[in-house]
Amino acid sequence: MLRSKFVEIKQNLYLIIPICCIILWAIYALLHCLFIDNILVHWDFLQRYIPAKTLLFDPENIYHTEAVAFWLPSHTILFVPFVFVPILIANYIFYSINIFLAIIFVRQFNRILILMDLNEKIYRFMFLMIISNGFIVYRQFWLNNVKFIVGVILFFVITRELHYRKDKITKTMKYYWITYGPFALAIGIYPPFIYLMLIYLFQDVRFRDLLKKKSFKMYGIIGIWFAIQNFIIFIYPSLIFDLLTLYSRYNEEWGPTMFFYFKDFSLFQIPYKQFIILLMSIIMGFISFLLILNKKLQIEEKFAYFSLISIFLNIYTWQVLLILIPFSLLVFLKFLNKEIKVMDFFKKNKILIIGLIGIIGISFMPEFNFSFYKYAPFLENNPYNIIVSLRWVFFVFMLGFSILILHIKKYAQKDN
Repeated sequence: MLRSKFVEIKQNLYLIIPICCIILWAIYALLHCLFIDNILVHWDFLQRYIPAKTLLFDPENIYHTEAVAFWLPSHTILFVPFVFVPILIANYIFYSINIFLAIIFVRQFNRILILMDLNEKIYRFMFLMIISNGFIVYRQFWLNNVKFIVGVILFFVITRELHYRKDKITKTMKYYWITYGPFALAIGIYPPFIYLMLIYLFQDVRFRDLLKKKSFKMYGIIGIWFAIQNFIIFIYPSLIFDLLTLYSRYNEEWGPTMFFYFKDFSLFQIPYKQFIILLMSIIMGFISFLLILNKKLQIEEKFAYFSLISIFLNIYTWQVLLILIPFSLLVFLKFLNKEIKVMDFFKKNKILIIGLIGIIGISFMPEFNFSFYKYAPFLENNPYNIIVSLRWVFFVFMLGFSILILHIKKYAQKDN
């Protein structure tokens, strides 16, 4: 019995180690908050707790609290159960839930890799280690944020899609009811992912079928789920205008100024933020439309390319790198030369490895400049401070260079 357990652990070590890593990041973030930053309840959890409490006693004013709740009411409703306990206890309950979700996050990504026929455990281990480490993981726990919820939901959507396609199971309306429910909640938490829902919807609905009965049923399912999850809007319609006003205010006062890899470089703190945000939203919408038109790509590939392009072009990237990086890794799967010998792997995957190093660099890069200046004060002087400010650019360039070369080589092979 003991021997069989040992064998089972050994066989699943490739999955256990990444899970242990993500738990260690959670513990490190908690200790950092408590003993270095002296933070008992982080502001990100307050941003959920305060509007949820307001929803119970003064629902018309959930967008007029001291917290900046610039998401759909479904997100706020999700946190209502936490307000029945003191905020300190609620904070650590949600922290525990976040650790549990992080474990599911790793397991689901492993499931996606298996369903995409990446059978070699060593390669799955490599990808799982990338998504379970880095300061982007630490940041989610340090903030006690909600992105693991969104990640688990999107992985759930793709896992079901892959499973049904692999087993050749016909999708019924029940399938869409189960899928679009959590998907709508993910959009409520992070509205810019509405593009992914449109890509997913029109993967099954062809343009020639837009006005067919089955298509209208799917539109109805999505609409009903949004209506159920955001029912409070029908009781207090003014919330719609409050949300739009607050979202505009967020973009103007607190929102991104440029791409995340320029976030610390002062020359790119440009005016006309609303115009830039609108322009980039239109560009991401156009990219989504192109992905919808491409019927050669499977849905997981479309999510992967959308995520990859978002890293380069989406000004909201910094908020969801935790989700964009795992999906972006899926782009590399079709370029992976699987060799048994380790040295052969490095020889035959040199360009791919450059891209993975770029992703690892993005994941592990500390958010704040003072993290460097604390241990190496000379970096505050010119020209070193410019290099520090542009630190993400180098790794983003490595990622872009790798993807570009891999695609060029692939198309060159097709022509030959």
